[in-house]
Amino acid sequence: MLISVIIPVYQAKNSLEKCVQSIPEDYSEQVEIILVDDGSTDGTSEICDMLVLKRRNVCACHQKNHGVSAARNKGIELAKGKYLMFLDADDCFVKERWGTIIDYAKKEIDFVAFSYYSWFSNGQLVKEPFPNNTIIDDYDKLMNILLGTPLLHTCWGKLFKKSIIVENQIAFPKNVTIGEDYIFVMEYCKYIKSHALINSCVIKYYQNSGGAMGNFQLRKRIENLNSVWSYCKTYVLDEQRKKYQNVMLLYQFISMVYIMRMLVEKMKGWEKYQGIKKMMNTEVVREIIQRIPINQLHKHRKIEYFCIRYRLWLIATLYFDLKVILKKREHLLRKV
Repeated sequence: MLISVIIPVYQAKNSLEKCVQSIPEDYSEQVEIILVDDGSTDGTSEICDMLVLKRRNVCACHQKNHGVSAARNKGIELAKGKYLMFLDADDCFVKERWGTIIDYAKKEIDFVAFSYYSWFSNGQLVKEPFPNNTIIDDYDKLMNILLGTPLLHTCWGKLFKKSIIVENQIAFPKNVTIGEDYIFVMEYCKYIKSHALINSCVIKYYQNSGGAMGNFQLRKRIENLNSVWSYCKTYVLDEQRKKYQNVMLLYQFISMVYIMRMLVEKMKGWEKYQGIKKMMNTEVVREIIQRIPINQLHKHRKIEYFCIRYRLWLIATLYFDLKVILKKREHLLRKV
């Protein structure tokens, strides 16, 4: 088997069949589909079993609800493919690009990352491209791109060699629910020798405003930020990796800003002001913000930096509120 596609599944009865259908049956000899049902109670489990009967290259595993990381790790354990790909059950592949995926899997490259489409609820697709097709033979160049490009902070849309994962005991961290992809990709990239960034969109990533952040829990978000930050600090202890410190700091800064913006979007009234204030005063935020290389920030990021650095929580809340309003207005204009 050339490729195993691992799909963690939870309460996905409305999207799962379409997701699986985005992998054409023509490639059944080369591609297996592993569905890991993480304790669904909405009828998803039955759909998984139906797909197993319907398609010879689909297998399903049912387990108690342990979260997406545990589901992906189970998929890795079951996979028979030389390469692994990950996909979320509410996303799908671009069917016409499977020939490209297969071609790159045959090139024996350790790590291949493809670009993707953002897929909005109105049906619009927005391309999220890499600048060019690039096969990189310089590890430092790869790491600087990897650490500084949001496209690479996810595990989907990529080819991973299973042998590298197994030999180095790489797994998704079960105690992290935001940033687990980043940690997995970073761990994997410690051991690769060849790598390619391909400007061909192979995934439609569903931008669901009521999705993963639907039940916003500030305490949990801060804990996750702390987990990823702890990993980053450990990562750069190695003398060979100290040079990547600034790029990792910038990623952490963007993660902080993302959480604050989501906080403002999900909370109401005075609650969001209090939430921003609380977050700005946490130990992990104070530690990160004091190390940020401000000269490497874009102009609009400097506004966010100064608000966080000097605890201007009222101004920050109003600023993020404005950004949320402008974003919603942009989406409304797209529908027209």
